[in-house]
Amino acid sequence: MRLGLILGVLAVLQSQVVCAASYESLQRKCQQKMAENPPQITVEYSFGKLNIDTSKTPEELIKIAKQFNPKAKADEHIQGLTGLKFATKLNVETLVEEIDEQDVCVMPQNVNLRVFYEKPTIYLINSLKPNSCRYNLVLRHEQTHLDIGHTFLLELAGALKQKLIKTVNEYGARAVLKNIYIQDDTAIIQKMLKDYENSLKPIMNSYKEKLLDEQAQLDTPDNYRYETSLCQ
Repeated sequence: MRLGLILGVLAVLQSQVVCAASYESLQRKCQQKMAENPPQITVEYSFGKLNIDTSKTPEELIKIAKQFNPKAKADEHIQGLTGLKFATKLNVETLVEEIDEQDVCVMPQNVNLRVFYEKPTIYLINSLKPNSCRYNLVLRHEQTHLDIGHTFLLELAGALKQKLIKTVNEYGARAVLKNIYIQDDTAIIQKMLKDYENSLKPIMNSYKEKLLDEQAQLDTPDNYRYETSLCQ
C-alpha cells in the first residue's frame, strides 16, 4: 500500500514537471514569434487643460489639500493650492498566431500608454482681489508648483516608457490553449493589460512621492515669510 502511494505521488510529480517543461517550450516559441513581429510601443503625455478656481474658502482649500496629500500641513492661512494628480491609460492591440494544433500565441502588436494629469487646477481663495499684489503673488507661487509638476511628468513618462518596453519584450507574449482563447479572448487580453499596469505601479508610486517632496521644498516657512514681505 505504501509503495503504491509513493509511486503514485512520483507519477504525479513527474507529470507536473513534463507539463511545466512543455509550457516553457511553448512560451519560448511564442516569444520568438513576437521577436519576428515586434510590437510598436508608444508613450504619450499630456499636461491637460489648466483650470483656475477662485471660488473656494480657506477651509475648503484645506480639505482639497488633504485629498491630494494626506500629509499636507495646510492651515487657515492657506491662500492657494495646485492640484495635480497623475493618471495613466493603457491600450493594447494583439496579434494571434498558431503555435501548433492545440496552442496559440497571443502577442502585443500595438501598445500605447498615455500619461496625464487629471483636471489640473490652481485654486486661489475667493477673498483675493484680482490683479492685486497678493493675488498675483499667490498665482505666481502656484504657477511655480505647476512648473515643477510639468518637469516631473516628463521624467515620469520617460521612466514609464523604459519600464514598459522592458516588460513587453520580456513577458509580452502569452502561449495559450486554443480552446481557452476561443472561449474568452477578452479575459486573456485584460490579464495581459493588468500585468503591464502592475509592472508600472512601483514607478508611479515612487514619482508621486518624489513630486510631493519636491513641491514641499517650495512651501517652507522661510519662503512663505519672504513672499509675504513682497506685498506689505
